[in-house]
Amino acid sequence: MNKKLIYKYLNNKASETEIQKIYNWIETSENNKQEFIALKKAWAMAPAENLTSKTIALKQLQAKIKKKPTFTTQTILKYAAAVVLLISVSFYFKNHYSNTPIENEVVLELGNGNTQKLTNTTTNKVITDTEGHVLGKQQANQIVYTNTEPITNNATYNTLKVPYGKTFRVVLSDSTIVHLNAGSTLKYPVQFAGLNNRKVTLTGEAFFEVTKDKAHPFIVETNNINIEVLGTKFNLSTYNNDDFAHCELMEGAVLVSETNNPKNTMHLAPNLQAKWSKTTKTFKLNTIDINNHISWIHGELIFKNMPFPEMLKKLERAYNVTITNNSKTLAQQQFTGSVNVKDDVTNILNLLKIDTPFNYSIKNKTIKITQPH
Repeated sequence: MNKKLIYKYLNNKASETEIQKIYNWIETSENNKQEFIALKKAWAMAPAENLTSKTIALKQLQAKIKKKPTFTTQTILKYAAAVVLLISVSFYFKNHYSNTPIENEVVLELGNGNTQKLTNTTTNKVITDTEGHVLGKQQANQIVYTNTEPITNNATYNTLKVPYGKTFRVVLSDSTIVHLNAGSTLKYPVQFAGLNNRKVTLTGEAFFEVTKDKAHPFIVETNNINIEVLGTKFNLSTYNNDDFAHCELMEGAVLVSETNNPKNTMHLAPNLQAKWSKTTKTFKLNTIDINNHISWIHGELIFKNMPFPEMLKKLERAYNVTITNNSKTLAQQQFTGSVNVKDDVTNILNLLKIDTPFNYSIKNKTIKITQPH
């Protein structure tokens, strides 16, 4: 198999015909499958600056985002006066808020209950279990599980806990890539070898790039809905404090089912969303732009006619803050736009103020929004 074609697939550049060609090649032999896994792990571990295609793909996505109308009911950023406001706010925010120490780190919980804090590192850090078995490597904000052979007769599970304000990535032993959003937890086997299926458990939100394996379905279990696939790319959001759980499909096909009622199912094709209501216990099928739902992987939040209370939840997770809103006017509004999470959250609030006046105060990591006096 041409390696360029495989890297084209990994960078979401392959056509449907090329994707099927790769899938057929993987299924031809175990050697092909292992070669694909090795290439995928090498791709995942490579520094981003050395992957030209990755950079191009990211720039293309950023360009699409910049073309979208920016913040507000219409377009707040058209107000040039906001520039002066942002300069003064930035100084205040960095002194009053940004220097607040981050209390939480990404935590890896091993099978025996022991935990390791995963601080951002530029060098490879070997991850081992309590008996010294090498499980994988950590580099920057990701873990790559390199050991594909079973260490014990029983399945051993690790759990990754990602706090608000951070994202993380894990490459599982079958080379499936999981991007974890802020406030998410993923439980998974250290190795899939010897198991009938590839089952993981998610709380929060994640984007999955599942390695194709017809003999071993990949299953994601949550408190609300379950996902079953053979090999595909999809986003799944199931935060406990959201009114809905939803799955968006980028590539392939998935089966979505209600956790407590497995007969309540929905099949998804690319660019479709299954949205499950926790109140009515029903699914709704929506046609979506997948980029709006996975932009968080690249540090962007995109809102499309989003109610203000729902938008606040996303800001709380991205910035690791608590936001209380006492403005009835804002609570009834919807917003369309995009946010770069590298920007201060106060910049966003001040842009919103131009369209709908309100006051806010900051104490430690709590932001309180009130009606203007």
